[in-house]
Amino acid sequence: MSIIVPGVPSSRATPGIYFNVVLGGPGTSSGAAPLKTVLLGNARLTAITGSAPTFTVAAGTATVATPYFVASSDDVRVVVTSRQRL
Repeated sequence: MSIIVPGVPSSRATPGIYFNVVLGGPGTSSGAAPLKTVLLGNARLTAITGSAPTFTVAAGTATVATPYFVASSDDVRVVVTSRQRL
């Protein structure tokens, strides 16, 4: 997946977090701006098991380089699986 950010050269190494701030652009009245939060983290894409002690951790349903909408912590557990840091 390729992300193009105006003002950031395409030669910039990824991964990265990029912001685009438009100074002097049109303003937004208080409370009218959309609220969005981006969570970045690791997904467990394959299940793991072990013995002594016996344990199993299921794989998440996420696919690589795909954004997901998650509305609750339960959604996060399904997409990236439990015990993953966001």
